[in-house]
Amino acid sequence: MNDQVADKDTEFDKECKVMGLFIDNAKTYTKLSGAAIALSVTFIHEVVGIEKGKHIPLDWSLISSWLCFLISIGAGVAYQYYAVKFLEFRSKLERAHQGYPKYLVEHPWPLYLIMLITFYAGAVFFTIGAIRRLINPTP
Repeated sequence: MNDQVADKDTEFDKECKVMGLFIDNAKTYTKLSGAAIALSVTFIHEVVGIEKGKHIPLDWSLISSWLCFLISIGAGVAYQYYAVKFLEFRSKLERAHQGYPKYLVEHPWPLYLIMLITFYAGAVFFTIGAIRRLINPTP
């Protein structure tokens, strides 16, 4: 009986370590997404040559990249929260489900996937927009 309890404790400790790595990774993507939004504005001002104080000409690629990075930030933050709720659930705490979507408490990884997909989609959209602006800069 004690061996089963020890095995479950060891398994839970491993889950905590792995989830900690994923949470740290999600923090990195969240920070990178915020920096990418700031970088896109700086890029337009400094590289393309739009003066500060003037309106940034918006196009589909810039708006798409911003939306993707914002969704990535939201999904990353939500993943971090639900990863902790998942550990509560796995530790058999009764409060893990109270007031929260049961599916996300038991399966937080779709949020992680959304974060990854939208981060890289934002990077692709930004790259497309950057190339377009370098080839045909708007006055």
